[in-house]
Amino acid sequence: MAQVYKCTDAQEQVRYADAPCGAASTQDLLEGQRSADDIERERSAAAQAQERKYRQRALEQESRMQLGQAQQSQARAPLPADSPACKDARKELQFVSGIRTISQDEKCMRVNAAIAQVNAACGTNTPLMQEPDKVIIDHGGGGAPAQ
Repeated sequence: MAQVYKCTDAQEQVRYADAPCGAASTQDLLEGQRSADDIERERSAAAQAQERKYRQRALEQESRMQLGQAQQSQARAPLPADSPACKDARKELQFVSGIRTISQDEKCMRVNAAIAQVNAACGTNTPLMQEPDKVIIDHGGGGAPAQ
């Protein structure tokens, strides 16, 4: 609650004091005496600022912890491509692709089914095989007459 004076003497020497300067010095009042209400308001404002700072630090720390936990859980989660279902679906696709004793239509249908299974089990997006063009041969019964 003290006042602060800046005292400058005739030799330009500066000193600070909590009491008024002597007659041989010039003085400037740097900080005047504050009332008890002023001091209480300043203390309250400082306490509120300190509380805000602590709350902000706690929120930042909690956010960092949640981010770390999320990263750890993602690191632990197995990838769909590593799952047993994906491996089985890939084996089935390889097997179906190698069959040579069935018709092209049936092979296309089985390979597409296996590709769909791989996509579902592995989380991929492999396009399906295109069905071969159908060739229709007209043996002359019912078509338009030739010119």
